[in-house]
Amino acid sequence: MLDSGGGRVVWATLVCLGWLAVGQLVLLEVSAADRIIKCTDPDGKVSFSQTGCSAGVRETIRIENPRIGWVRPHASDRRQHRSVTAEEDLSEREVESGSPSAGVASAQRRRCWRKESGIKRIDSELRHGYKLKRGRELRLQREELQEYLRRFCR
Repeated sequence: MLDSGGGRVVWATLVCLGWLAVGQLVLLEVSAADRIIKCTDPDGKVSFSQTGCSAGVRETIRIENPRIGWVRPHASDRRQHRSVTAEEDLSEREVESGSPSAGVASAQRRRCWRKESGIKRIDSELRHGYKLKRGRELRLQREELQEYLRRFCR
């Protein structure tokens, strides 16, 4: 049996050698993982391997791992987005159309279309059934929308 002093040295040496071997295996695996070999058989079949080719033409392909994840776009690629108010949108369309009345008329047509579609939605809901209170609310809304159409759209 080994004495206590010498046994500790041998044990420490074996532990260090073990860790060194594990480190070498890890490095070997990392270096093999980024190397792929393209093998071409005499028949013309192409295969890829990390271990090597048995026979035929051999070509090594190096794999580089790009950064994975979100990549910040370049400043020139970014578009300037800003919210546009209804007045700005209307004024831009007036400039494009050439006359201020054309933009106002277009906006009025859109409002009338929205009111008409609201009336259609209410009529559909009234046909499909409703509770008493909801029916009163729907009829009141329909009357208000019809009044708007009478005054401003026809």
